[in-house]
Amino acid sequence: MIVEKFSRRWFTSAMDGKRDLWEAFAKQFGDASKSNERQGQKQIIPFNRKVFSGMNAYIMHNALLSGVGLATVDDAPLGKDGPPSAYNLSGVFVAGPPKKITLTWDEPAGFPGDAKVRIWGMGVKHAHKQYIATVNAAVKTYDVTAIRGARGASVGLPEDMYRFQIDAINAYGLKCAGSNIAEVNYA
Repeated sequence: MIVEKFSRRWFTSAMDGKRDLWEAFAKQFGDASKSNERQGQKQIIPFNRKVFSGMNAYIMHNALLSGVGLATVDDAPLGKDGPPSAYNLSGVFVAGPPKKITLTWDEPAGFPGDAKVRIWGMGVKHAHKQYIATVNAAVKTYDVTAIRGARGASVGLPEDMYRFQIDAINAYGLKCAGSNIAEVNYA
């Protein structure tokens, strides 16, 4: 439904004169599609997909904005900067009730107040890599109370070693590199 919405908009007169800029953005974005890999560290956040056209870039970009609750854009974000990376992600297990893992992070100076932070996680034994939640960047904390198991069902927080990583998205729909990976041992 989201793809259909933006693919239809691509062909409207509202996009006249903007398609060429999206083509240029796609060329720039496609070249940087694997630049978010941190050296020597496995990622929890999936890599960007390769963008083959301006239309693909427009749809993927606006689907991302829509998915995190930010306003969609018709203008390609050429020349705009992505948010700086959040850092010092850490987590601590709280026995509860309810059982939870509290994540906290710092944000660098100049971090946009309208940015959204996406939280990604996985369990070493019981849960695959997965998107967990999106929060306003200013919150700087999130309580994880459940994670999905191998078949997609919520499994609560079984005993496991958990790993988390975050990234941020600004109002232009640009992402920062993923944060450090925080490991939390639930015993």
